[in-house]
Amino acid sequence: MVERVVVKQKNKKVKPQSRSGDYSPGLVTSDFSSDIGTKRERLMLLAEIEEALEIDYENLDQMLLQHSQLYYQVSKTVAILVSYRDKQEKIRREIESEVRLDISKDAEVKKEKLTVAEADALKYTDVKVVDAIRGVYDLSEEVNVWSALKEAFVHRNYMLKEINKLYVMNYYATHDTLDDDGAKARKAMAAERERRRGD
Repeated sequence: MVERVVVKQKNKKVKPQSRSGDYSPGLVTSDFSSDIGTKRERLMLLAEIEEALEIDYENLDQMLLQHSQLYYQVSKTVAILVSYRDKQEKIRREIESEVRLDISKDAEVKKEKLTVAEADALKYTDVKVVDAIRGVYDLSEEVNVWSALKEAFVHRNYMLKEINKLYVMNYYATHDTLDDDGAKARKAMAAERERRRGD
């Protein structure tokens, strides 16, 4: 299950697309996809890594060995997505400025009086601005999902350590396989648990 999680990203070049593509016009999607794959590849990787969150009690040593590699992969993806979201936000502002300027020039040529508020409102009806805003929203959503996965891996690390402590103390051993130290450790844990409940 976990071996297939580590997916090698291919250095594909993807042409910029609008609406149905990776993100809105203006963003250099070819650079973006070579860093962390296309959106489709990232969704497949996300699904695989989410599966890897599950802890296999029979292979804890394998879980511990692969954890740092998986965490790095998720962290890297989050960092790159945040970077590209910030770039897309800059592009959105530039597009809005250009469209706002075009609206003002058109009104001036037509000798129409246009208030600043009206020009600002009109820019949001332009397809380029709508696409740029959609690109920022899409990237923000993806950043949030990957950030949640990163946080889950932080908690997974803690759980792996705690489960390993329990194994060392023979917590999961059957009563007939417990030695004296294991039985004492188990009783001490039960007493500590009771003490905490009482507090």
